[in-house]
Amino acid sequence: MLLKKSDSGEFAPWDTLDTLRKPCYDLRALHRNLDIMTTLFGYMQELGWDPYANDHEDANCQFEINWTYSDALTTADRHTFFKWMVRTLAEQHGLWATFMPKPFSHLTGNGAHVHVSLTDQSGKERLP
Repeated sequence: MLLKKSDSGEFAPWDTLDTLRKPCYDLRALHRNLDIMTTLFGYMQELGWDPYANDHEDANCQFEINWTYSDALTTADRHTFFKWMVRTLAEQHGLWATFMPKPFSHLTGNGAHVHVSLTDQSGKERLP
């Protein structure tokens, strides 16, 4: 979620035009954030993470980026680095990025949902 600090010191979703009650998949809001999103996507491609999707999520100024899975340790490292990378890029645009579970009571919260694929060392899929 991308935020901006007001003159009174309060944080709020940064894009004052992103006001739909349910903005999920709103391309207009995504387009207004295209510079940040394409820059982030490019960084992830340079790192070899194979990002494949980016969309506006269910809360105002909330976005999701998906990338291809890897082993658990690599994915955990990427998740940690991803949060740092997003925050750094947001700061370069005068914004604040938060991953707080519920930063605003009136908006959908943030989650870090994952897609899990379990395999053994030979690559054979194993169901839990």
